Amino acid sequence: MTGPSFRGDGSMRKAGDTLGLQGIDAGPSQRVRQQAGDRAEAVADALHLACERAGVAVVRRVNSNLRLVRGGKGPRVVPTKKSTVDCWGVLRGGRAVAVEVKSCSSGRLDFDRLPPHQRAELSAVERAGGVALVLVVVGGVGHAIPWKAVREALEEGRRGFSPREVEVYRVPGRRPYLELFLEVGDG
Repeated sequence: MTGPSFRGDGSMRKAGDTLGLQGIDAGPSQRVRQQAGDRAEAVADALHLACERAGVAVVRRVNSNLRLVRGGKGPRVVPTKKSTVDCWGVLRGGRAVAVEVKSCSSGRLDFDRLPPHQRAELSAVERAGGVALVLVVVGGVGHAIPWKAVREALEEGRRGFSPREVEVYRVPGRRPYLELFLEVGDG
């Protein structure tokens, strides 16, 4: 949206306020989480752009299923159904890729941050032969953890990966990190 527009009720909406949410304050802790999530998604976008420019993969963010509800204490956003993973794409050669992005300021990946519907989605992609990843962003650096590693740790009853374990999966710079997941013969 480039300029003001009219809402369904005839009132004006400011430029850039695509959902009519400008001025709604979710509270300080929610703002901090949202800012961290926005920064992590920016890192993921840059990593995925590097993959696309190198001809390794095309990966896009998936919009959440949200709607604006008015009433009560004012407008709020509520999910219409459970969301999927954060990013979907395809690797060179045609293999699907699903990426869930997590911002972890402590460097630790707590598995309780992966709700059951995200776990199910990543497992389904893995079972179908696709690449399923949890992209952990720590201090602006991505760490691409294969879902298989997370799934196996969950099956062992583990509750998370320590910062040291997460660091093993560090993505070097802004290189096309998904090239690590190309199968032999994909170029």
